Amino acid sequence: LEPTGYHLVNLGWHFLAAILVWRLFERLSIPGAWFAAVVFALHPVNVESVAWISQRKSVMAAGLFFGSLLSYFQWADGGRKKWFVVSLLLYALSLFSKPSAITGPFVILALVWWHRRAIHKSDLKASVPFLGLSLVIGLVGVWFQAYRVIGPEAVRDDSFSARVAGAGYALWFYLFKAVLPINLSF
Repeated sequence: LEPTGYHLVNLGWHFLAAILVWRLFERLSIPGAWFAAVVFALHPVNVESVAWISQRKSVMAAGLFFGSLLSYFQWADGGRKKWFVVSLLLYALSLFSKPSAITGPFVILALVWWHRRAIHKSDLKASVPFLGLSLVIGLVGVWFQAYRVIGPEAVRDDSFSARVAGAGYALWFYLFKAVLPINLSF
């Protein structure tokens, strides 16, 4: 009945995520790192998760995910092996918070490419444990949805082309909301 504490914790997680975005972008020499972190912190799509106490999973996953990325580059840029372990642990915690962090290995490789303008075999090798975690969490999620939540009934029986069109719509929808965040409230 008193949500203030929940909101403050969400705000703390979001503040941590914004600081980590700034540090990560600064470490990768991305121009405007501070500005990007401010936009991340104040963007209505992100603030919406902070405002809903039921979205704790999103703000936790973001903070843990950005912490994982920052730790990864601490290791990849010549740091000690412990930073790789920390990165993998934070990534696992991010996945446990919200399985949509499953894209982590691809984000790592995209950032490696941005940072070095190349992806080497060693980068691919380093991404394997992250990919393994993503695969396990993805398979558990599919199993859980099929056998514990939905069951054998089809929720939607759309054709493959309709599902591809729906995925395309979702992509453009979220890109549009990132640029022009209006009509967000359901």
